[in-house]
Amino acid sequence: KVSNGGASLLDYKEFMFFDRSSAKHLNYAIKTLGDPSYNVAYSRDYGAIALHPEIFGGPGKGLGEFHGPCAVDSDSRNTYVCDSMNCRIVVYSDDNIPLYSVGQKGKDAKELDRPSSVVVDETGHMYIADSFNDRVCVWSTDGDWQFNVGGRGKLNKPRGVACAKNGEVFVVSDTGNQRIQVYSGSGTCKGNFGKLGMKEGQFVRPQGISLW
Repeated sequence: KVSNGGASLLDYKEFMFFDRSSAKHLNYAIKTLGDPSYNVAYSRDYGAIALHPEIFGGPGKGLGEFHGPCAVDSDSRNTYVCDSMNCRIVVYSDDNIPLYSVGQKGKDAKELDRPSSVVVDETGHMYIADSFNDRVCVWSTDGDWQFNVGGRGKLNKPRGVACAKNGEVFVVSDTGNQRIQVYSGSGTCKGNFGKLGMKEGQFVRPQGISLW
């Protein structure tokens, strides 16, 4: 449930969140910086308060419906939702109309199995952490498959992916291998860092990751 207990105002230009009580509905709210008439609050209990949010989606398998949505990103045109249990990415227009989806359950090159993260860059590429296939899949933001990296023995249940906006590099939380993998924009592995442990430079099942 949405709650304002312990909430504090944040100055976010864009704020997206999921209804954690049902894990079905995507809530989408935008605040223009410096506009005092539109406030977004975030609560420590993972609830959120927003004035006039737009809500789209619902439980199911059809286009525009979700089963276990877990990540979202956007560019100047569209919003990209990682619909994990439906094994796909659903693409919405800026007015929240579902346009198309990429992926379906499977292990072939263009299929997905429990994707857990999606990010897009400014060059028209979409990066998907295809967790249960132990890889990252790269698609164009127009819905065309490009290539995959990783695979069994190279990545182990990756749960996070982030990219440079110029498309020159993307990084992966290689969760099961307790490390971060670094790739060029064309998919060449440039190296990795981290290992299992609790000290500086070590990880225990790294998941979320970001590039600035």
